[in-house]
Amino acid sequence: MRERVGDLLPKLSEADKELLQNATDFVGLNHYTTRFVAHAENQRDIHFYQVQESERLGIYIKISNIFFHYAKWQSGEPIGERCVWCRDGVDVRGYFAWSFLDNFEWAEGYTKRFGLVYVDYKNGLTRYPKSSALWFSSFLKANEQDVVKEINQA
Repeated sequence: MRERVGDLLPKLSEADKELLQNATDFVGLNHYTTRFVAHAENQRDIHFYQVQESERLGIYIKISNIFFHYAKWQSGEPIGERCVWCRDGVDVRGYFAWSFLDNFEWAEGYTKRFGLVYVDYKNGLTRYPKSSALWFSSFLKANEQDVVKEINQA
């Protein structure tokens, strides 16, 4: 990392390193989107930004074959792909719902819906649990053995 950021990365003393060793229970990464900004010399260069905005392109991680599995997961194999990740040595310990409710997205407005609960914006914000809410509820109530069994059957 120091090669990438140079002196911007603080230098840790041996005492700091000792204090930090084994101090973290888990690390969660929430990467929503990436934006690149550059001056466009001509109109054709603007296409790059439009391609970025056209769809969420996914996560690119240069470890093992995670990207391949992520692409398959995006195409509709979530539980099974997590199982493959685990078999490949990826330490997957949990699931997080992105949003409890359909909500306002800064770049998308109300056009994208990915909450566990559907919000009817045209009729008093009435809320309806989606099938994903019911699945997530049962997932949270299940014991570890049931979850492992479901993953292995996927």
